[in-house]
Amino acid sequence: QGFSDVLNDYTEFLRERLAERSEHILNLTNETVGVTITLTLAVIVLIVLIGFFATRGITKPLNKIVSLAEEVSRGDLSKQLNLNEFGEKSETAVLAKAFNQMIGSFAAMFVEFSEGVSKLNMAAEDLVSAANQVKLSSDTQLESSEVAATGMEEMTSSSVSIADSTEETKHNGLKVQEASSDGNERIKQLMR
Repeated sequence: QGFSDVLNDYTEFLRERLAERSEHILNLTNETVGVTITLTLAVIVLIVLIGFFATRGITKPLNKIVSLAEEVSRGDLSKQLNLNEFGEKSETAVLAKAFNQMIGSFAAMFVEFSEGVSKLNMAAEDLVSAANQVKLSSDTQLESSEVAATGMEEMTSSSVSIADSTEETKHNGLKVQEASSDGNERIKQLMR
């Protein structure tokens, strides 16, 4: 029985050692799980904070751009974004620079458009003035033509009564009549 007792003692010793080791491993596992949970929570909090500040770093500059876009939509082309507020090489800085360039282009196009409208108005005023002058000239020519026509009619009437008086007067009357015909022809040409 001596060997059996030794074997039992050794088995008991191993069981105790195994129980101690198991308890130690269980304690280490519990500590590891606790540390893992704590680290996981810390990482989650850190990720949330990083996400918050990263999102804020993007949305704050975008809100400035949106605010200026609303002012531009109301017709205010005098404002620009301060590029120093957007960092040097960030995507929002590139967007802000492009937005400022777009506002500058709009302002330049608006100035060109305004100048074009102003020139168009001046040309329209000149055209109206020229039309008024042409109308005034036409009215004057019409009055002159009417006076000339009246004069021609009187000359024709006098020519007929003189032709009845004498042959020489008749000859002179024919000349006056020819002159009258030429005058009428010129008047017709003027009227065209």
